[in-house]
Amino acid sequence: MADSVIQKKLSIGLPPQIQSARNSILEITLLVVICSLFTWFVVLPKLAEYNTKKDLLSTIKESQNKMADDLQIMRTLASDLKVHQKDVQILDDALPLDGKALYLEFLVRQLAESSGVILGDLNVNSKSNAVIAGDTTLLANPYKVTRSLQKLSGNAFVTGTLAQLVNFLKKMENSGRLLQVSALEISSAQAGSLGMRLTFDSYYLAP
Repeated sequence: MADSVIQKKLSIGLPPQIQSARNSILEITLLVVICSLFTWFVVLPKLAEYNTKKDLLSTIKESQNKMADDLQIMRTLASDLKVHQKDVQILDDALPLDGKALYLEFLVRQLAESSGVILGDLNVNSKSNAVIAGDTTLLANPYKVTRSLQKLSGNAFVTGTLAQLVNFLKKMENSGRLLQVSALEISSAQAGSLGMRLTFDSYYLAP
């Protein structure tokens, strides 16, 4: 009670200008404190949240631009495939997606028959033992999996005239499927005909 009376008396004793300046300093100090607290607890968190959202938006825009570019590339590739379907078919024939020995044997028999030679024996060895009949994912999209170049090897013995043997070799060389003769041996057979044993390789793309 005594202290308050003393402060009151002191305040009463101060000139009005000093009291006003003192009150202004207190108000300014209080305002600075309030502004600092407001900045620290309201403005700065909001600013950090804004910067985070801004960075996220920038990342999303970059991803959208990249997706748009990738989509345009895919459209261009799809258009090229439609335009060059014949070339794609030639590539598929040259390098099939399976290593079935039966298909290669059938091709060699066709080439022998069309060239006029007589096919004695034919053997094709496949290193691929994979069974994909139950792999529905691979069957549905055979181009999705990563593939590597694999080799099929075989050998055959044919007989015929020199012209027929040459014709047979030319047909193998010009076949739609990639065939490479790795060994060749010619011997005499019956009168007027020759025998030819050849070893050949073919290739395919396997998963």
